[in-house]
Amino acid sequence: MKNYLKYFFDRFDYPAEAREALNCAYDMLQNDAPAKERFDGYLAAYKENMRCDFGAQIQGCGELAKRLPTSPYTLQLLLFICHSEHLRALYRDKGLDEQIWHDSMLDLKYKLDECHEVYGIWGSFVSSWFPRFFMLDTFALGRLQFEWSKFNRDYSGQGVNLTANARVVNIHIPRSGQPLSAELCDDAFARAVAFYTPQLEANEPLVFVCSSWLLYPPHEQFLPAKSNLRTFMKYFDIINQGTHGGDHPDLWRLFDTKEVNPDRLPTNTSLRRAYVDHLKKGGKTGWGHGIYVPHI
Repeated sequence: MKNYLKYFFDRFDYPAEAREALNCAYDMLQNDAPAKERFDGYLAAYKENMRCDFGAQIQGCGELAKRLPTSPYTLQLLLFICHSEHLRALYRDKGLDEQIWHDSMLDLKYKLDECHEVYGIWGSFVSSWFPRFFMLDTFALGRLQFEWSKFNRDYSGQGVNLTANARVVNIHIPRSGQPLSAELCDDAFARAVAFYTPQLEANEPLVFVCSSWLLYPPHEQFLPAKSNLRTFMKYFDIINQGTHGGDHPDLWRLFDTKEVNPDRLPTNTSLRRAYVDHLKKGGKTGWGHGIYVPHI
């Protein structure tokens, strides 16, 4: 496994400090016989069943972190990095493009960087998000991530009629450091159309849905007209929206901090500056739920 960890860190360009923290955590596991046995059991369970109890494994890593000691965030990320070796084998067995594995595993790096920005720890504080990739439910296809989901209402528009429980493809937008540009989004949707169209049943439309703070309709009032975020919103027919109270639960996704006081938020990008100005004027935060039907 140490050889695989080196390969993984090299392929995904992990910072030297992150490599040191994760290798140190792995060495601690190897030098503690009960901890090693437990961790190795998690890896074996995934090899036996790709829908193993990931929740119990994540919780178990939190318990092991107290024993070793290290951060639970570090051990939880390390767990999925180790699992990625078997996931790569699953991709080969199922004839899936290894580039999709690569792009999907980039999400571990995104969450590593995010955790270090927010908490100063090399790990992940959202490891419960990862299992969907390892159960082959969610796939990164270029800039965006996609998964089958069930619709929850009736909808007529964009040339389709949907009822509750219709199959749709849910979209996730990772914090990748790449712009959410029209060019990259068009590429991602084209890849998704190619990936999901062969899976459609007879006469079943391909419909994308997205629920995110990025689709909050008031963005049109305080963000520049040519901003990538507003361009992204134009893909969607936004059919539902909501406004948060004063807690602003999604601000950390933009500002890499749990701080919500606008006087203490960073303003080093145009989007951050626009949001800080909006908040200082008493503006709210919220979310939108949108539907996009590609022309295929």
